[in-house]
This record gives sequence, C-alpha cells and structure tokens, in this order.
Amino acid sequence: MAASRRRAGLGAAAAALAVVALAGCWGTGGDGGGEGGGGQDPEPDGSATPNAYQAVDTPQMAFRFKVTPAERLSFTPAPSPSAARQCNGGADQSATLERGKDRIASFQVFAKSCEPTRDNDKPGNGYHGVYRSPEDIPADLRGSAERVPTAIGSALVFDQRYYECTNSCRTWTEPVAVIDLTHPADASHPALVVISPQGRLGHAELAALIKDRFAAPGR
Repeated sequence: MAASRRRAGLGAAAAALAVVALAGCWGTGGDGGGEGGGGQDPEPDGSATPNAYQAVDTPQMAFRFKVTPAERLSFTPAPSPSAARQCNGGADQSATLERGKDRIASFQVFAKSCEPTRDNDKPGNGYHGVYRSPEDIPADLRGSAERVPTAIGSALVFDQRYYECTNSCRTWTEPVAVIDLTHPADASHPALVVISPQGRLGHAELAALIKDRFAAPGR
C-alpha cells in the first residue's frame, strides 16, 4: 500500500513538472505568442498585433503605415484607368484606412503628367481634388498650410471645403495632406496625398496621423 502511494505521488509530481515545462516553453516565444504568453492561443496573423506596420508596395506608391487593432488598411490596385479619369478624381493608386465602419483616411498618388480639367478650389460630389504635387494646392490654402515632417517626406496640411448635393446640399471641412516624397516609388508620382473624407478626422488628428504613423519602405 505504501509503495502504491509512493508511485502515485511520483506520478503526480512528474505530471506537474511536465505542465510547468510546457507552460515555460509556451511563454518564451516561438508559437506561444511571445514573452508572457502563458497558455494563450497565438494570434492567427499579424493584423491583430497592436500598432503593427502594414506595407503598401506598388510601382507607383510604396510606404509602410502603423495600424492599430481597431483599424484596417486596404489596398486595391487601380484597373489601369484612363488618363482622363486619373486627372479628374480617380487616382493612379489608392489605399484606404478604416476604423470600424468609417473610412477615416485615403492615400492617393497622381501622375505629374496628367492635366486636370477641374480646379481644386471647388471640390465636391465625389471630386476631392487632384494634387500631383504641393504646387496644386490653391494659393490661398497653400499660404496658410501647416508644414508637418513625416518619415517619407515633408507635408503641407490644409483644410478644404467639400460639398455633396442631391436633393439638398451638405458641406464638410476636409483636412488634406500633400506629402512631397523624399524617395518616391516612381519619379512620375512625386507626392502622396492623404485625405480624411468628409472630415471624419480633424486637422490636428490628420497631422498627427501622418507625423507618427509612416515608415519608409523596407524599414
């Protein structure tokens, strides 16, 4: 009987040691989710990692951007739009930052060779302006724009009035940032435009977003 109790005690001790060893392996990295992971399941992918960088990398537009768990950065390659569309509201390439169900920012590049047929001083009804470079900012807005440093180039941030009219009209103040890229992916697309559609972000919020969140490609 005593021998049986000793064998049972040894078996319980061995099992306890095995659990401790397994927990130690799980919590030290690898597939266990990093230090302090304990017995938690690993994340299915990097999208849920707090403040993880996501990359946009195309021949015309390339950058890395820090995204929070509540946000999603999506990118759809442009289907080779016509030159007329590119110069009148349809960017060569664009990406979208969503927070919950709201599209809080769009990222766009335009070819400097395009010739817009609309002015940027009256954006509205789906047209948010075509900014091939900071020179395309209307003179009165460019003169009062805030200069903001970013990891990919110097930006001018300004507010534009944007309207939408159907049976009635509504107007918003949209913050816009035109970033003069230090190292553009393509020299024919020298600027990156960041807009918060319908002013879902304020001027200060957009300025902080571009100042704190960008990283150069490959960093």
